[in-house]
Amino acid sequence: TLGYCQGFNIILARLLQITDYNEEESFWLLVCIIEDVFPLDFFMNSAGLETDCDLLMEIITSDHNDLVNHLTMINSSSILFSYIMKWLISIFITGIDYDISNMIMDLVFLNKNSNTIFAMYNCTCGLINIMKDELMKADSIESVGLIYTKYLQQENTDEKIKEKERESMLVSVKIKNLENSINEYDRLRARIQGVKKEIKA
Repeated sequence: TLGYCQGFNIILARLLQITDYNEEESFWLLVCIIEDVFPLDFFMNSAGLETDCDLLMEIITSDHNDLVNHLTMINSSSILFSYIMKWLISIFITGIDYDISNMIMDLVFLNKNSNTIFAMYNCTCGLINIMKDELMKADSIESVGLIYTKYLQQENTDEKIKEKERESMLVSVKIKNLENSINEYDRLRARIQGVKKEIKA
């Protein structure tokens, strides 16, 4: 039995916006997300979400060790983890520009079950790639927060940056998840299995 889970209110609010506040349609879309799009156990407990976040941090540390070391040096690595958790639990609705988050949701919904998780992993890595240069220049946890806001939230994002992010998403995320999905999922699945073995060891 699945009860209310953290993040449902955020997801349902977006579905209501998309369906012009059609409550019945939004409800059945939420049911579809829970039962058909995501693995059945994704929303069952927080342990799975925390595991996904830990695995993503391992992958990001492997790919961007310089960035993680820099954020650790300025006591800001925890904020990266918190953003990753917010992104996953809300399907990239929280703290991200409306148009960009809808684009990511489209990519996620085109996948199904276990592949949904790998699509979300790739989207997360794409977002980190977009912000990396600016994050490397950050000198405090406050400046890191401002960078997240500048790049990913509409109210503080100018048109040039916005277009850059949409373009980056199309190039670094959409191509990976759609045109090269099989290769990407196999590669990422192998990396995740390797990380899991290291954690168990």
